Amino acid sequence: IRIVNRINDFNGLITGSMLYAIGYLLVGFSHNLVDVLLDMIIITMGENFTTPTISTIVSKLSPRDKMGRFMAFNGMANSMGRALGPAVGSFFLFLFSSGPAMWASLDLFGISGVLLLIAIRKSGVLHEESYIHINGG
Repeated sequence: IRIVNRINDFNGLITGSMLYAIGYLLVGFSHNLVDVLLDMIIITMGENFTTPTISTIVSKLSPRDKMGRFMAFNGMANSMGRALGPAVGSFFLFLFSSGPAMWASLDLFGISGVLLLIAIRKSGVLHEESYIHINGG
């Protein structure tokens, strides 16, 4: 919690997305239960960075009178990812039949997301106050 509080929300989202990408990439190279458990720790840390941060960013970006709509759209996008994930994962499993190539190809989604977040941050589309941490960080 102390680490998350030290960085602003947008950087936390980028950090969490990177941890997700690294964790899932490492799964392709894991050969025993201990390796998979270490991968899951990295993935969980990514989730700890992203899950609360997404809601915070959405609430900061939404107009007061439309916050419900923004949160609903965020929830819909999250649900679509959870709904489509098994189908996309199965398709990649069919193409690559597991192993590092499959996990690396799936990791392209995470890396693309990180690059998109960095591009949004650098573009200046968001106002500085939109992604400053609530505690002033």
